[in-house]
Order: sequence, then C-alpha cells, then structure tokens
Amino acid sequence: AVVSTQSTGEIRHGQALAIAGLLQYASTRMSKMDLIEDLTTTLLKFMDSDNVQLCNAANYAAGRLIIHLQGSDENAECLSKVVNLLAKNCGHSSSNDVRSFATNMVHMVNIAGVEPLSDNMVKCLMVPLLDSTTKKIPIVRSSSEVAIATLLRLKSTEDIANRLSATLDPKSLEIFNRFLPTAKRVAAENKTYTSHENNIFSFLPPV
Repeated sequence: AVVSTQSTGEIRHGQALAIAGLLQYASTRMSKMDLIEDLTTTLLKFMDSDNVQLCNAANYAAGRLIIHLQGSDENAECLSKVVNLLAKNCGHSSSNDVRSFATNMVHMVNIAGVEPLSDNMVKCLMVPLLDSTTKKIPIVRSSSEVAIATLLRLKSTEDIANRLSATLDPKSLEIFNRFLPTAKRVAAENKTYTSHENNIFSFLPPV
C-alpha cells in the first residue's frame, strides 16, 4: 500500500510538471483546444494536496496559468479559482516550503510583463503575504517582501497601494502601513528584477 501511494504521488507530481510545461510553452494551443477548464480542475486538486512536492509543482503550473489568463476575458472563473488557492498556499499553515514557494510564484507572475491583476485579486494575495512578513522564518519573510513590492508595482506607481489600503481589514492594514516603507525600499533597490527565472527553477521538485 505504501509503494502504491508513493507511486501515485510520483505520477501526479509528473502530471503537474507536464501541465506546467504545456502552460509555459503551448498555452495558446491549450486555449484553442478548449482545455483550460480541464487543466484548471486538475491543478486545483494538486494545489490542495498534502504532498509538498506535488503542491509546489502545481503552484508553479498555477503561476503559468495565471500569466496566460491575465489580460484576457476568457476563463475568468478559472483565473479567480487559481488565484484564490494560490493565496491560500501563500499562507499555508503547515509547510513553510509551500508558503515560500507559492509566494515566489506571485513574484513570477508580477514580473512576467503581462496585465496587472485586478484589485480584488491583489487584495486576495496581499493578506497572506502581509502575514508572512511577520514570520520569523527568513525565507518566508524575505520572499513575501519581494512579492509585495512587485505585486504593488512600486517600481512604476503607488496608485494600487493607495486603493488597496482603503479595502484591507484592520489587522492587514496595520501590517501594510508598517511594512510599506520596506516594500518601497525593496523595489528601489531593484531586488525585484534579478534573474528570477533561474532562482525559481532551483525550488522545483525533481522529476
């Protein structure tokens, strides 16, 4: 039974990485073949897995899906579901690996050069990211700082930061106001535009 469970986990892990590859290199074709909803359904199950490797592979695929769907009116429901679950993983309660990796995916999406996420989606992601800035684990805290700086697009504008501050719950707003100067410094120091693609691949689970 143990061998069977391990084998199933490895298969699903491979499936998640395959989906990530399809979304990275053949996303337009996936849309033309009307496969986005099916891929999303599978990803949502994988993203909610207790298996850290599977969850992280699915989070990477989710980042690729978000990049593909941003700025498009198609598959809006899929985009919303994936962003909501990625936000949940950014605040993962039992795994710092999942939490920090999901946060890195937010950063990947932010610097992809596509349309910004809607304010509602930004808020959804921002709340767990703000919570992560208060954690003692360095990788969790630092990755959330960078993700917030790019999520707010502080390199180019502070408009969204001003809009967001009016909608946050009191606890998140307190953290936000305390952290915003740090986010501005992170953005100004250009830490948000390093060779991020190389960095995130080092986190990917082995096949």
